[in-house]
Order: sequence, then structure tokens, then C-alpha cells
Amino acid sequence: MSTPGRYQSRELLTVILRTALAAAGAQRGVLLLERDGEWRIEAEGGGEESPVEVMLGLSLKQEAGSGAAKLSVAIVNHVASSREEVLLDDATRQGPYTEDPYVLAWQPKAVLCLPLRGRETLSGILYLENHLSPGTFTPERVGVLKLLSGQAALSLENARLYEKQGDYIRTLETRLLAQERLASLGTLTAGIAHEIKNPLNFVTNFARIAVELVGEVSEQLDARKARLEQETREVFQDGLTELRVTVEKIESHGKRADKIVHDMLMFSRGQRGERRPTNINRLLEESAKLVYHGMRGGDPGFTLSLLMNLDESLEPIDVFPSELSRAFMNIIHNACYAVSKKRASAGGGFSPTISLSTRRSGERVEVGIRDNGIGVPLEVRDKIFTPFFTTKPVNEGTGLGLSISHEILVAAHGGRIEVDSQEGEYTLFSISLPRS
Repeated sequence: MSTPGRYQSRELLTVILRTALAAAGAQRGVLLLERDGEWRIEAEGGGEESPVEVMLGLSLKQEAGSGAAKLSVAIVNHVASSREEVLLDDATRQGPYTEDPYVLAWQPKAVLCLPLRGRETLSGILYLENHLSPGTFTPERVGVLKLLSGQAALSLENARLYEKQGDYIRTLETRLLAQERLASLGTLTAGIAHEIKNPLNFVTNFARIAVELVGEVSEQLDARKARLEQETREVFQDGLTELRVTVEKIESHGKRADKIVHDMLMFSRGQRGERRPTNINRLLEESAKLVYHGMRGGDPGFTLSLLMNLDESLEPIDVFPSELSRAFMNIIHNACYAVSKKRASAGGGFSPTISLSTRRSGERVEVGIRDNGIGVPLEVRDKIFTPFFTTKPVNEGTGLGLSISHEILVAAHGGRIEVDSQEGEYTLFSISLPRS
């Protein structure tokens, strides 16, 4: 049994269908509701021997291709478009549906398909059958069913409105909690980062000075080497060499720690601001160009084919633009890193490519960022959004980029992010954002 619709309670659908079956003298019935732009079977059943089964969730498209169809798709489509009832005393002998695939296969006799009209919309469709007795649905029974269908339509509309309000409140609560959590995390992160930054500056500054002092001492040693015994000179020279290597490592790791602190501060600042309508296509495109030019600044030989497949019909959606741009840039930067690493090993025959795509999917906007780089090994794929986890060498990554992106996309925007990859071939980040 599939997932229930957002606004239909099991009890309400059971009552509607069971009451209709009893009032009509039908052997079986199906209740359809519109969900996500499609008419779907949400309840189906018969008498006591075949109790009502609720929330099937089958679309008419699925039903049309099913070998064990539950109704005539043609009849339902006619009622959905015309909003007029279809009444057949014997579907196998009269009316325009005698050659319908369902009618030919299952030989239903009496068929009644009623629109459940609400105040302004079509709330549902009731489909009833009797396989044994032609003419089951008498004018008296149809009259009673029409009265029941009006009440059922109002009940469905009220349930839908109630659930929509409840969904809105729950969504608002979730977003407020997420923003509160992010704000607290940002404050904590900023405090830690500021506390670390000052002593870290001393470490990196003194390490740099120490490297310079080692150089000066080496020069003095060279100037006086004639006055020292060879063994003594070699001992001093070896010690200075080891000291230089050690201090250079301190400076290198200090710079990496400073980069981590910088990312933490950027993360803490990123949680401020207001949502505003934003063109996702332009934001994604600008983010990609910023990353590309940044990569070119560090490596003038870096080249890239940037492919765009953007749905220009997308309307602006409410987001935190700077935070969302940061998430896009982090993911695109990872993609650039992946293709640059593959280029280094593959040689001249490899063409680094990153593809960006957007499209509307119901009430969401789907964003795709795909590269043809080195891919993500399967054994670490479920760890890539973990803070400080990285597969990059020590001096090339902090392990914060993707975790920050995950927080921005999921917690701050109520979105989703998934990764699909084949090692050595490609990586695809699929992002889904609510349109409202």
C-alpha cells in the first residue's frame, strides 16, 4: 500500500466509500482524488467480503497499463474533463464504452461514475460497479448518491484545507527551529573561531619568523664555516635543516587551521539576512563563474567546459541568496577540484566538464551539478557531508565545504541533497528546493 495523500484521512475515505457502496447496491467501488496533478486511486473495495482498502495511491497512468485494472480509465477521464456523470445499465451492451479494454476484459454490467463537486473545484470521483445485475443503479439510488456526493465533496475540501493549514504550521515550525538551531550554531562557531584566531595568528606569524631566523643562522654558519671543525659544522647544519623542516610544517598546518577558522566564520555570518525572491538560474550561473575565475587565479592553466541546461520558465523562489550561493559555490568548487585531479592523471585527451541544470518538478525546483572528474569512492560516499571529513590532501581541504552546504540546503531552506557517483567517471549532486 502506498503513502497516504497529504490531506485525506483513512477514516474519511473509508466512510465515504462504504456509505456509497451501501446506498448504491454496488459490488465494488473506487474513490479517486487529484494529487500532484494526477488522478489517483485512493480507496477501493466492495462488500463485507472485500473490505475497503484505503490509500492505494495508483495513478490513472499506472492503471491504464495494468493487466489487473480496477476500473475503466476512459470513463474516469471523461468524468474528470466534463464533470458530468456516466451511468450505464449494462456497459457491455450499451454506450460508447463497449470496446473499452477494461470492459472487454472484465465484462462489468452496471457502471456509475460520479463527480464529487465541491464549492469551486472537482474534489473527487466515485466509480461504482455491479458485475451481476444490469440496471442496478436506479434513479432513486442515483438521487441518493448525488446527495451523498455533495456532502462528501465538502468533507474532502474541508479536510484538505485543514491539512494544508496544519502542513503550513508544521513547515513554519520546522523552519523556525532550523533557523534557531543554525543561529545558535553560528553564534557558537563565531565565538570559537574568534577565540582560536588570535593565538593561531601568533603561531603562524612566529613560524614564519622562525623560518627567516633559521635562514639567517644558516647564512652566518656558512660565513664562519672556516673557523669550525667539519664535524661541528655538520652537526649544526643538520640541526638547522631539521628545524627548518619542522617550522615549515608548523607554518603549513597553521595556515590550514586558519583556513578552517575562516570557513567557520563564513558559516556563522551566513545565517543572517532575509529571504527574498531569487532567480535560481542566475544565482547558479554566477556562482559557477565566480568559482571558475577563482580556480583560474590559482592555476592559470585550468580550463573547463561549463554546460548549462537551465529551465528559463522557472519563477523566482524565496531563498537566502548569499547562503544559497555559498552552497552552490562549495559544490562547484569540489567539482572543479575533481576534474582538475582527473586532468592531471588522464593527460591531454581528457576534457574537464561541469554540467549545471535546473527544472521545475511539481512544487519543487531541482538543481543538478555534475562533473566528469575522479568520482567519490563508494566507501566514503555516506561521509562526505560530515564536518571536517575530507579525502583531499592535508593542505588542500578543510572538510567543511560540503557540510556547510548541507546545512544551508537542508536546515535553512528545507531542501534535499543527494549524491550519485561512479569512481573515475562522474559525480552528480542533485538538489531539491521547495518553491515556497
